Amino acid sequence: RSMLSSDSAERDECHTTYCSNSLISIPSKEKELIEISSTVLNYQKSDERRLLEEKIDNLRQRILAAEEQRKKLMAMKDEARMLQRIQMEKRNQAQREKDITISNIESVISRRVYIEKRLETMYRNNAINDCFHIWHQRPYGTINGLRAGSFIPPVCSEICLNDFDNPNQTVGGLDFDLSSMFPISASNGFFRDQVTWFETNSALGTAALLLSTLQQKPGTNIEFSAYDIILMGSYSKIVTKVKGSAVPTVYNLYSDDRFSFFGKRSFNKALQGLLRCLLDAGETVIKRDKTMEYPYPITEDTTIGELAIGDLSINYGTDAERWTRAIKYLLTDLKWLVAFVMKHAER
Repeated sequence: RSMLSSDSAERDECHTTYCSNSLISIPSKEKELIEISSTVLNYQKSDERRLLEEKIDNLRQRILAAEEQRKKLMAMKDEARMLQRIQMEKRNQAQREKDITISNIESVISRRVYIEKRLETMYRNNAINDCFHIWHQRPYGTINGLRAGSFIPPVCSEICLNDFDNPNQTVGGLDFDLSSMFPISASNGFFRDQVTWFETNSALGTAALLLSTLQQKPGTNIEFSAYDIILMGSYSKIVTKVKGSAVPTVYNLYSDDRFSFFGKRSFNKALQGLLRCLLDAGETVIKRDKTMEYPYPITEDTTIGELAIGDLSINYGTDAERWTRAIKYLLTDLKWLVAFVMKHAER
């Protein structure tokens, strides 16, 4: 028992010693563990902080990149707005120009329609015929109211009315009533007023002016082959065409009652020249339209080299009535030429 007691005491003492030693060592280990934990935590915190800082840096970089992208997008947006504004301005300008162009086109179309109507009206108006009115007064042919011819005895008044077979003719598509040129004479058959040479000269000068006007009209292509017309009113002249240094011959397209040893030779030559010019104009027109012909044809007697119209000599002689009718035929053919030229010359 004593031995057991001693062993028990020793064991308790050892246990107590161990426990005391153990109690002494526990705080030191906990401190070490705390230090280790603190160190680990410090490492972990530094790693997390580093990671967080890296994330923050990445976020900052992304924010900066997003800001730069936003600035670029804003610049692009501003540029797009500016381009859109410019495009709208161009569109508005183009629309204004389109409206102006359409307005101008409509104005031009309206102007063209108006001009075409005016032109059509002017085509219907024969200016030359208004300026040179060829008509008749009893047996005389007249131009601008001027009679051309000589005194006709009363007995010849009925002969003048039966000198043609077909007064209503259609030549070159132009209708012309020749019967109006030969009306029934006065009831008593007498002509109380005699045509003076001054009036006849004025009528022939006006006819020469008309023929020269037709020759100079653009588009007619009328050329006189042998004679030229010198316009001098009632004292007009007909001059021969010459070549080189030859001297042209001048004939007077006027006359009077004065005595002359050569009679009416110069006057007749001038009438022949005027009739030749009328023939040249007719031949030019015929080349353009084969259906065109004078109502009173102009023919040439090759034996004597003189022209005749409607089988009547144009020369002034003793037969005043026939010469008056020949002058009327000349004016009729001239009126025919005016109608044809005014209808076809500018087409």
